[in-house]
Amino acid sequence: MYVAPLHSLSVRLNESATENSLTLSVTSAMNSTDPQARSAWETYSDTYAPLNPTEGNKYVIVNVSVASARNDSAPFRYTDSVLVGNDGRSYFANYAVGNASCTASIAADQLKADSTCDVYIAFSLPNSVMPEQFVYESTNPAVIVTLT
Repeated sequence: MYVAPLHSLSVRLNESATENSLTLSVTSAMNSTDPQARSAWETYSDTYAPLNPTEGNKYVIVNVSVASARNDSAPFRYTDSVLVGNDGRSYFANYAVGNASCTASIAADQLKADSTCDVYIAFSLPNSVMPEQFVYESTNPAVIVTLT
């Protein structure tokens, strides 16, 4: 079962949260079979990240807008993201893709100063589980986004 950090900032879908050097907003959480999710993934991904979940599972694609909140670079690691399902369990990021200007930032775990990246993060969940929260744990306090 997922245990939320003691200190957290809670926001809803499409609301921004700024903590430390990062501004974060979750704009959508989509099943990978959704045409919009497939289109974004196919546009930005390469062959290492196909959307073919194992039997009994699905991918949920979370679109996160992240930006440096100050005039220099800011750390951002998509692997510090957790998706909490309606079963109370935590699911960790499998892949992330972004537009061409963000690919280097994703690979370097570092956002450039004065830049915003739209990042698509894939999480594998059982077919019966619905996503309820997106948690970015690297900020202090952590940012918890309610998806429902």
